[in-house]
Amino acid sequence: MNLLYKIIQTAAAMWLGMQLTAGYVTAPILFRLLPKMQAGEIAGILFAITAICGLVIFGAAYA
Repeated sequence: MNLLYKIIQTAAAMWLGMQLTAGYVTAPILFRLLPKMQAGEIAGILFAITAICGLVIFGAAYA
């Protein structure tokens, strides 16, 4: 049980890192280098991926 708790805790920390990286690093770079429509599409995909990962991780933590 303790190992499972550590795995879920590590996954949650990785998810937070994904969120911060997508929001504060990747999105501004995308909007600086690409046209706004293309950057918005890519950023939307990145945020959707992190949202799904968060649902899976926190669903596992809740179970």
